[in-house]
Amino acid sequence: RLCYRERTFTNNTSYQGRLKEVTQTGVELIGDDGSGADGEMIAMVIDSLKAAGLKEFQVEVGQVDFFRGLTEEAGMDGETCGILRELIENKNYFGVEDLVSGRKMEAPLKELFLKLPELFGSLEEIRKIKSMVTNRRSLAAIERLEKVQAILELYGLSEYVSYDLGMLSKYRYYTGIIFKAYTYGTGDYIVNGGRYDKLLEQFGKAVPAVGFAIVIDRLMMAIDRQKIPVDTGTQVTAVLYGPKDKKEAIKMACRLR
Repeated sequence: RLCYRERTFTNNTSYQGRLKEVTQTGVELIGDDGSGADGEMIAMVIDSLKAAGLKEFQVEVGQVDFFRGLTEEAGMDGETCGILRELIENKNYFGVEDLVSGRKMEAPLKELFLKLPELFGSLEEIRKIKSMVTNRRSLAAIERLEKVQAILELYGLSEYVSYDLGMLSKYRYYTGIIFKAYTYGTGDYIVNGGRYDKLLEQFGKAVPAVGFAIVIDRLMMAIDRQKIPVDTGTQVTAVLYGPKDKKEAIKMACRLR
């Protein structure tokens, strides 16, 4: 378990109008591939945002393996998967329908693809489509979300969480759950994270990992726009002195400063 707070830089033309330099505070849990670790990270997100003063926020949780299981079953190539991923992420219902309708696949699988952009809400809503899933990878993805929900219930924090099987990340290194936290007054997520069990192999150590990053700039914006008072713990001390004690008063003020 480790954490950091650093400036980060994203040089991407699609970020016009956004800051390319932001401050992040991040948390990583390395070496644990269990649902308990997933739940611990999401619980820490919720506790952190509550500690910052936020009261109205939501953590949306997805599972990238659900989508990957469906595309494998459909025999889609990488380019088609990329196009479909973007359409689903943008909730482009007509685009998804146009792409899927032109491919040969079983009717239940086609229906799942068409439903993907609207598969969000409570876990009960997600469970309703389990009977439609035929491939093991997608089914295991839903079962993992059920385990994470059970962990969050033990933490007493499940009310802050909703689920979205149409949540897909442009970052391909995610291997399981992904999540983002939203509140009002920012126009974008304030936390993003997920599981990346294969990423550290590229840096010399094959271990599973899960983590998240809080975008400090957006969190501060939310706190300001929601007019949340922040206790900085600052103490104000006044030094009172007469005309003859000015020298001693300056010394004392210097010590206090």
